[in-house]
Amino acid sequence: MEPIDGLHFFLFKNPQTSSKNGIYFFEIKYLHYTLKINKLAYCIQLMLMGKFIILNGANNDFQFFLRSKNGRIILTSESFPTKSDCLDAVKQVQINSNLKQNFESATNSIGYHYFNINDSNGKRLCYSGFYVSAGVRDRGIGFIIDNAKSATIEDQTTAAD
Repeated sequence: MEPIDGLHFFLFKNPQTSSKNGIYFFEIKYLHYTLKINKLAYCIQLMLMGKFIILNGANNDFQFFLRSKNGRIILTSESFPTKSDCLDAVKQVQINSNLKQNFESATNSIGYHYFNINDSNGKRLCYSGFYVSAGVRDRGIGFIIDNAKSATIEDQTTAAD
């Protein structure tokens, strides 16, 4: 991504409050007024959406995770023998995650909720973590539907395919 010069983020405290319990304000300022609205919207969108992270596994294999904007792991993949297989699986998640019928919601034996994303043939591509309620799980599914297709991919592997 190309850096946008002049975009500054400010966090400041209300000076009228006590030092321990101050109210903080967040502000985004662009100091050179030439930034086009679509570039700003794109920059903000990149800050909000998730990121697929490709990593080396323990047994010379590859795995991916989808992290939300707050760093929480939303999805975990199976292990893949090659990096290209892993990247193909990421693409399959991006393709299949916008269709609700590709999500399989479930509850484990001790009451935690989770979901799988399956491809069009019903094969599991990846799975979520455990959620304390179906509502929270459903918000996780909503995040995937809204963000997986446009999430960036970050390759953190140390070996080529």
